Amino acid sequence: MVKKTIICPKCGHENLFPSKECAKCGSSFILFPEVRGLFEKEKRRNGEVKEPISKTDDQQGEPLICPKCGQENDSLSVECSKCGIVFLKYYDIQLREETDEEKKAELLAKKKKEEEKAEFLAKKKEEEEKLEALRRQKEEEERAEVLRKQKEEEEKLEALRKQKEDEQRAEALRRQKEEEEKLEALRRQKEEEERAEVLRKQKEEEEKKALQKKIEDITNVLKPKAKIKDLLKKYEGQTIGINHDSPTEIKGADLIKVGDDLFSILLADEKLIKSYPLRTITSIIEGVNGVSDANMEENSKFSIVILVHHPVL
Repeated sequence: MVKKTIICPKCGHENLFPSKECAKCGSSFILFPEVRGLFEKEKRRNGEVKEPISKTDDQQGEPLICPKCGQENDSLSVECSKCGIVFLKYYDIQLREETDEEKKAELLAKKKKEEEKAEFLAKKKEEEEKLEALRRQKEEEERAEVLRKQKEEEEKLEALRKQKEDEQRAEALRRQKEEEEKLEALRRQKEEEERAEVLRKQKEEEEKKALQKKIEDITNVLKPKAKIKDLLKKYEGQTIGINHDSPTEIKGADLIKVGDDLFSILLADEKLIKSYPLRTITSIIEGVNGVSDANMEENSKFSIVILVHHPVL
């Protein structure tokens, strides 16, 4: 079975019959006279509507001759374009006045045709008014749809604008917060650095004071004497360290005598006494807790270490 189709008069899209609107552009087919007849025929075929009034010969296109003045009129005219008589009323008046049965029957037939024509025209006018109302309704709906979509679009744009403003505001607040946090971090860092600097200076000052006190304590204990003799005199009878054999090796010896020009030491293991002029002394080392040498045992310390000059032979 071949399927019927309807070509949309507006966009040319081919639709399956009996679609009432175009699947592409949405136009209602009832608004187009060229396709509206297809639906009317389908309704008549299905018995949904009565067959339209059979057109008389005049209604099929033959001119209608005015029975009063002989003027040719359109087949669907209801009144004469020249003398203005209404054909239905004219035949009705003639019927009331006519006594001849044969002419009366002829007038009755013409009156019936006029009545059918009037009914046809009335139905046609009613259909056209319905179609016009549908067309206007369709236009209003389309206009309302356009306005609705336009309003939706404007609302979307407004929503996007507000969203963008909110995002920009939020971004500005975020950056401001970041900047404030950076400034706060820098302020805290600066405070920490200043506090650390104060503590460092305080520590340096304390270390300086401690060193000064240490020096004062050592100086008070080991206060240098005006003369070497006076310095060595207090160590007479004690074991001292001296480099008597080698310029670099410190050994123990007993300091037995300190004179005005000489000092003497006893080397018990060698059973020797050695005397040195005071002028040969290059340096004297004293310590609060004694003096030790790197080559000595950890617990071996001298109360004083004397370094003497060894002439080169």
